[in-house]
Amino acid sequence: MTFRMRKCLSLGLGAVLGAGCFHPAFAQQVPTNRLDEAVTHTSEQPLDVKADNLELERDKNLAILSGNVTVRRGLESIRADTAIVNDKILDVIAEGNVTFERGSELWTGRKAHYNFKTHKGDFWDCAAFMDPFYVKAKSSHQLDKETHVLRNARLTTCEDEPARAYMRARKVVIVPGHHIRAWNVVLFVNNAPVMYMPYWSQNIGDPNFLSVVPGYNRRMSGFLLMALNYRLSPHLEAATHVDYRMRRGLGGGQDLLWSSSGNSKGPSSEMFADQSREEWYFGKGFSGTSAKAETEDEWFGDIVTYFMNDRWPDEGRTQTYDIDADRGRARFYHNQTLDDNNYLLSQANILSDPEIIHQFFRDEYKAQPEPENYLILGHRGRDYALSLQFQKRLNDFFTAVDRFPELTLDLSRQQIGASPFFYEGRHAAGFLAKNWETAETNETDYSAFRFDTENIVFYPTKHFGFLSVIPRAAYRGTYYSRTKSDYSVTNIVSETDSNGVVTAVTTNVLDRFRELDADYRSMVELGLETSFKSFKVWETYPGDVINDLRHIAEPYVDYTYIPEPNLRPADVFQFDDIDARDQEHSLKLGFRNKLQTKRAKLVTDIVNADLWVKYYIVEQEDGRDFGNPTFIIRSDPLAWLSLRIDGQYDPYDALLDEFNTRAAVTQPRVEYALEHRYANEDSNQLEGSISVAPTVRTRFRVFGRNEFEGDDGTYEYGFSVERSVDCLTSLVGVEWQDEDFEVFLQFWFTQFPKGRVGVGL
Repeated sequence: MTFRMRKCLSLGLGAVLGAGCFHPAFAQQVPTNRLDEAVTHTSEQPLDVKADNLELERDKNLAILSGNVTVRRGLESIRADTAIVNDKILDVIAEGNVTFERGSELWTGRKAHYNFKTHKGDFWDCAAFMDPFYVKAKSSHQLDKETHVLRNARLTTCEDEPARAYMRARKVVIVPGHHIRAWNVVLFVNNAPVMYMPYWSQNIGDPNFLSVVPGYNRRMSGFLLMALNYRLSPHLEAATHVDYRMRRGLGGGQDLLWSSSGNSKGPSSEMFADQSREEWYFGKGFSGTSAKAETEDEWFGDIVTYFMNDRWPDEGRTQTYDIDADRGRARFYHNQTLDDNNYLLSQANILSDPEIIHQFFRDEYKAQPEPENYLILGHRGRDYALSLQFQKRLNDFFTAVDRFPELTLDLSRQQIGASPFFYEGRHAAGFLAKNWETAETNETDYSAFRFDTENIVFYPTKHFGFLSVIPRAAYRGTYYSRTKSDYSVTNIVSETDSNGVVTAVTTNVLDRFRELDADYRSMVELGLETSFKSFKVWETYPGDVINDLRHIAEPYVDYTYIPEPNLRPADVFQFDDIDARDQEHSLKLGFRNKLQTKRAKLVTDIVNADLWVKYYIVEQEDGRDFGNPTFIIRSDPLAWLSLRIDGQYDPYDALLDEFNTRAAVTQPRVEYALEHRYANEDSNQLEGSISVAPTVRTRFRVFGRNEFEGDDGTYEYGFSVERSVDCLTSLVGVEWQDEDFEVFLQFWFTQFPKGRVGVGL
């Protein structure tokens, strides 16, 4: 039996289809704005229906709707011209201008078949926003509430049409905001196909699957660098590199990256390439902020490999080592937090020659020119830290110290029972070996077992209510399984002409050592540190920059006495600073100054300065009574301005031995950094970077670096312009580095800032 109803604004179908009798008069007896009150509430939420016309087929539990149809249940709704609804199984077939909504999801299409109970459905000739993609597909099947399967689909992050960049795929499986997999993918830029992938899988937020950088420079000539990024499992990502350089030949590599979160921060070779020493940082595109990851993975790591047949390995220069045409590198890196107290750190690097990182991975070379190899197992306790370290040289063209293994126990300063004394100690034992690079033919490798124990007892006191006096006593004992005695060998080399006449005589003096038996070095130290602090507070009118001022002045003196030990540095093998320790009798005179204020209820140092000098009571071997006066100054006069100055002055030669300065400005649209680093007779380097964004879509950058020390010097300059339009951001720039220059073009999807496609000329 079929019933008809017109101008129905809202109806609970469960009530209508379940009624024993229904006829049009029912609609007249119940006002349309109160039809929801006629719904019989059940344990399962019914469908809420609105339509201009309604036909009911009670025998089949069907409702045939037409005209401004709306079917709603919870947060899900379908709008269409016509629809057939089965209220018993909550099933809807809709046709004509179909719109489906669920939360932020929006689908439009020609036809849809959807089940509100199972949250599964099919859509035809549809369009939707599936975070972060705008999707058009010939058909879509919803497997569950989150997973969609698209056929003959087009995906883009561009809001406006026509889209500047999009992907077409024969099949797509997507969980909006989380993950996407696609088959037979073609990337289009300005309607031109630029890349094909038979399969693509990644988490939303992973690097784009494509990186292409063609270009030219003097060392490589024309080149084409390509990388494909893809996902192998929820915790394992991969990148395949295929590169061709006209002057150098074909090269390629494979990267595997793993992490507990499944979102790797990138290869470790890139992750640490921008890290600087202490607070000093400089690099292209200086951001003024740390690159620290937002979240820390419990475990992460990677394997990075690269191999090539190089047609110009020496780059036309005389090299210290012969470089074979077959070149390569392999890197393993893994960090893991085992639990709250235990961790593991590991890294291994194998290189074919000492120049491969310098020539092909320059950013990595700047951060770590001689990569280390280690395995560290660590344990953190409340007042101590224990570590077992294995360190081994794997490349014989580098000089390194092997520690195989070394066990170290660090005891932080802690009170000894209920006494007024405090203890601090460090104890280490290990098999150490100093291995010289093979080119150092005048040096001899050496090794020894070493056990070192350092124990310090402090007695902190306060006098007159303000004067801090901390005497200390320390004992350091170091056992060496081998010691040495130095001697010199003189070689005289004569050069003769064809007649046997001596034309030149060269005298070479070589330092050598004899191995001696085991010995134990004893060092006693007595010392005292005293200081006091004085304060002055000025109350000011509350403001954003200055909100009261406090000056803290702290003069201090540190006295150290270490008598001559039984073994001097020349008597033991030198592995690190422990072996260089010697007698000392000195006073360290210093003065700390702080000027503080409050900003956003936090104490901020406007100026933090520390100046000190060492006076040697016993004259040094170089005849000097004083060390170099040293100063470190940190200043944040404004929230967006920071200044750093440090250095040493040599009063005997009346010159600056070291002087470093830095100024940084960080604002939303302006970032600026200027840095000068100077070391007498070693380095004199000026670096700078400025970034200006006149609009939210445009940014200009200029950077430069010049090393003035040396006959040749080195330099690096460049500028770039970045422009964002809709879903695409493009970057064009020029860079000069020593004898090379490069023009580069990059663009990336705004929703995927980690991925880039670049062109270098």
